[in-house]
Amino acid sequence: MKSFRLLIVILLISFGFLLVSCGSDDDDDDSGNAPTDDDDNDNDDNDDNNDDNDDNDNDDNDDNDDTTPEWLTIPAGQMSVHIRLNPYYLEILGPDSQTLLATNEPEKALNLSPMPFLPHGFQAGNFGDNWYYAAEVLDWSQDGDTWTVNVRAVNTQERNREAGLTLIFEKAADNHLVFSTTATGVEEVKYYSGGYRLDADEHFFGLGLQYDDIDQRGKIRTMFVGLGVDLTDQIQNHAPMPFYFSSRGYGLFVEDKGRGYFDMGYTRDDAYGYKYYTDRLTTHVFWGPAPLDIIENYTGVTGRPPMNPDYLFGHLHWRNVNNSESEVYADADALREHGIPTSSIMVDAPWQTSYSTFVFNECPSGCQFSDAQAVIDYVHDQGYAFYLWTAEFVNRVSPVEVPGMIEDNSAQFNFAKDNGYLVSILGLLYEYPWWHDNGAMVNFLNPNAYTWYQDLVRNVMNMGVQGFKMDGGEYIGADTLGLWPANAFNLGDFGDAMTEQYEYKWAYHQLFWELAQEYNGGLGVCTVRTAVWGEQTHINYFWPGDMESDWSFALGLPADIIGGLTLGTAGFPYYGSNDGGFASYDADDPQLLMRWTAHSAFRPIFESPKNGAQEVWEHYAAPMEDVYRRYAVIHTRLFPYMKAYAREATLTGHPIMRMLPLVYLDDTITYDRNWDYLLGDWLLVEPVYLHDQFERDIYLPADRWVDYWTNEVYDGPDNFTRDVPQEDIPVYAKAGAIIPLLDPSVETLWPTDNPEVIDHTDVADLLWVELYPYGNSSFTLEDDTAFALAQSGGGFTLTVSGAPLARTYSLRAVPATYDGGAPSTVTGPAGALTEYASYVEWDAAASGWFYDSTAGNLWIRDTFLAGTVTVD
Repeated sequence: MKSFRLLIVILLISFGFLLVSCGSDDDDDDSGNAPTDDDDNDNDDNDDNNDDNDDNDNDDNDDNDDTTPEWLTIPAGQMSVHIRLNPYYLEILGPDSQTLLATNEPEKALNLSPMPFLPHGFQAGNFGDNWYYAAEVLDWSQDGDTWTVNVRAVNTQERNREAGLTLIFEKAADNHLVFSTTATGVEEVKYYSGGYRLDADEHFFGLGLQYDDIDQRGKIRTMFVGLGVDLTDQIQNHAPMPFYFSSRGYGLFVEDKGRGYFDMGYTRDDAYGYKYYTDRLTTHVFWGPAPLDIIENYTGVTGRPPMNPDYLFGHLHWRNVNNSESEVYADADALREHGIPTSSIMVDAPWQTSYSTFVFNECPSGCQFSDAQAVIDYVHDQGYAFYLWTAEFVNRVSPVEVPGMIEDNSAQFNFAKDNGYLVSILGLLYEYPWWHDNGAMVNFLNPNAYTWYQDLVRNVMNMGVQGFKMDGGEYIGADTLGLWPANAFNLGDFGDAMTEQYEYKWAYHQLFWELAQEYNGGLGVCTVRTAVWGEQTHINYFWPGDMESDWSFALGLPADIIGGLTLGTAGFPYYGSNDGGFASYDADDPQLLMRWTAHSAFRPIFESPKNGAQEVWEHYAAPMEDVYRRYAVIHTRLFPYMKAYAREATLTGHPIMRMLPLVYLDDTITYDRNWDYLLGDWLLVEPVYLHDQFERDIYLPADRWVDYWTNEVYDGPDNFTRDVPQEDIPVYAKAGAIIPLLDPSVETLWPTDNPEVIDHTDVADLLWVELYPYGNSSFTLEDDTAFALAQSGGGFTLTVSGAPLARTYSLRAVPATYDGGAPSTVTGPAGALTEYASYVEWDAAASGWFYDSTAGNLWIRDTFLAGTVTVD
């Protein structure tokens, strides 16, 4: 009966909200072209007008006429702002006077549904006909690098309705311009907008987590996390970011915590823009022109990601449900027995007595755990980090999902409710139907609730837990296209309708981040499934939630590949999904798991399948276990390569997985290569993403490339088709590549004193390095070991410096990269090395070299602290 009454209340509230929405449509019905003050505002004449700004004295404003428009020029480092005074028109130019951004002319501004493309406008009140646009510059002033421009704004429907608009431009750095817009003369502003001209050759990349394309041209994107669907009936994504970079060599970031939209040519192909529900709109423009430089500038404003702890670069094991501690013990042992290197074990829900007590479901007999502390200690000893699942809900009544759980959690729930720690819905309801029954969300914006909840979490942090996988996070601030209106969730005096969807997620994640780092010396783990801009600073990796276990372009394997690439542009370098997907998990499609596993090996985060890695030998037929082991080993061995780029990400915000336009922006073919990416600078990965696709269309950009598996050499740009058996993945090394690898004996990246388990610190003095000599190249490890590779004629040298310890270097060089072959001599820092007749002999020796003429590999081994290896 309680559930029935709750359903009736929800339906009545939702129906009432729909009636209100239909009766006061804010911007989706009315349309009309903006009136202009000029009979001929053809954009083609704008460039000719730039030279007319000989005198920026605002005393001359009264002399403006239609035949000789006057311009204001604002210098901004490598960029400059050019504003026509009447009618208002703005351009931002690059260092060579090329147009980066240009506002729409008023008569070409779009009708108001669903996105205004007005030349800097705003909506006053709650009605669609209350849009105003910038019409005429009235005056301006300068204070150092800051310029204030006051503009007359005109209503789009009634010319006699006017207001003011103040624009402030500031040169923040030589390649960084900030401008803001604020309305005056109106009582309430609901939305601000910025609309720009879209030329046929401009393309956009970024805007956070997207699943359908890396190129955002022609898309409309919702810029807040919510429920339901977005403006194009797509499922709301969990990490939209108001930042993109353009094929013109600039980037744009809207610094706002409110709800917004970007229309990148979806509604019409000659205009793009954005609107935000805010009281002041602040926009950053970054000049690159290289996209990686743009991202570095953007993350200089929003923050840079932390360096992940070593264990997160290894394979992660988890099960959707651990029915008892015996499964945790068994998995920890079996992973070692089956030779699958694994560095972490995560215990998902359920594990608590109730949701969310942060007390293990533990008793001497008949519970999920008999001794949770013993489980944690054992897992650590076997070489695994250990972390847990959580969500933002507290249940009054918890489902009994495994033996020992307590159904009645009303004491904790009522305590939290009575103290104002919970979020109410429309002031009436608390319990929300989430996927573990009904629960209330903790109001993390309430400092007292924040402290109370952290104290609960400390209970398990004191037991040696590394951190948490933070599920959920998308409910606060749900949009009108979801289940609730934007203001449905009552955060008391701690929330603001404009920004609560941002602030709530930030506080939720920050709470666990603080504890994970406090209890683990800065090496804790926090993984999230929702994120807002700037959160790259306090999470370890982004998990996209329940991807579909299929080949679909909506949320299957193809979408997962794109998601990691698009989110990476916003400063989030660590991304990983459940291997093989989650929703409707199909354990009877080995081809899907093989393809997904191969892709997971060549990205920073590699999570096991939904039901655990043990499935590969318990459920699947051969050769699944061998394939899974192969890629888990490859992923673990890539640790020193990945960690070097993790340090780069920490210093610059650069992604580790890089969509091709990030590096080859001048190559327009790359704009459509949704499923190709660079891993760091040197490895090009082209996963297979279609069912029964045993041939792959390969595109190699303009560099020399070497097939990572066969050593076949290609000169790009090149486009061809190659065979790809279901257990393989196309990977190419760029000529000049230096790829450091761990010793193949490593079983874990979690340090352990257990002599039966080999962790990476046990073999820190052993390093394998793959070399593709071609001209001059270099690579620096996270520990500052520097490699310099120099190829000339028929030989090459490798110089090592800055290493913290002497190492045995096992090198695999590919002379075919420079059209070379078998060397005559190989010399190490201490003298000539011995040549061996076979790989087996070489591998058994402490030093020496062997050339495999069949495979084209030159194997070299020597031990030294610093010095040069010379191949002639």
